[in-house]
Amino acid sequence: MRQLDVESNYELVRRLDPYVKSAATSLPELAEATRTALARELPELLPHATDVTGFLAQYYGVEA
Repeated sequence: MRQLDVESNYELVRRLDPYVKSAATSLPELAEATRTALARELPELLPHATDVTGFLAQYYGVEA
């Protein structure tokens, strides 16, 4: 992630928050918003969308 200018998990949340925060109401909505945000902002992380979604779900307190 350092190569993508993402130094920490907090930095990842900060970069994706404007795109995913409103979708943090359910896991399916958060997953869709995360994939869309990654495609737009950090396409290199798109193959890791499931892991990123899991981290964001934990951060926002979204349960499966």
